[in-house]
Amino acid sequence: MTEKFQKNWELPGRLVSCDVLTTQGWHEHSPKPSERIIYELQEDDLKKLATDRFQSTFAVQTLRMGDWLVLVDDLGAREIYLETADKVRSMYTAAGNDMVPQEEMLRLFEDRIRCHGRRMRKVKACRARRAISGEQVLTKLGARCIADVTVTEPGMVIQAPTASAEEYFLPDEKFRQN
Repeated sequence: MTEKFQKNWELPGRLVSCDVLTTQGWHEHSPKPSERIIYELQEDDLKKLATDRFQSTFAVQTLRMGDWLVLVDDLGAREIYLETADKVRSMYTAAGNDMVPQEEMLRLFEDRIRCHGRRMRKVKACRARRAISGEQVLTKLGARCIADVTVTEPGMVIQAPTASAEEYFLPDEKFRQN
C-alpha cells in the first residue's frame, strides 16, 4: 500500500463480498477523518473559464454546471479537483491541451471556495486495487466521461461508493495524500 493511501484510509481493507471483485483484487477501505472544502459551481463561475476542462493534479477533468470543486489544503498539499453532485451527495473526457491548468484553477476559485464552500468529511468506504501500467481508466457518470487517464505510473484505481460506482486513477503520491 502506498503511503498516501495509508494516511487516508483504514487498513487492512476488508475483502469485498463478490467473487468477481475479490479475484480482481478489490478491497473495501473506510476513510480516515480528513476535511476538504467543497464549492458548487455557479453559472458565472463557468463563464470565467475559456474552456470547460482543467488539469487537476491527477487527470484532465471536465466541468459542468452543478459540479463541485474540492479544495485540498492540508499538510502542504494544495490543489483543486472536481467532484460530481452525485459523488458529493453519496460520499461526502478530455483530449488535447485545451484546458485550464491547475494553477489557474487555484487562482480563479480558491478564494471563492474558501469563502462560500462548506467543510466536509468523507465517511463511506471505497474499493481500491493496484492500477495496471497501460490500462485506460475512464471515470464515467452515466453517459458522461469526466476523466480519461492512461496509467503510466504506479498508482491505484479507486471505485467510489456512489450510485454510479465510478472508477478513477490516483498516482501513488496522490493516493498517499488523499
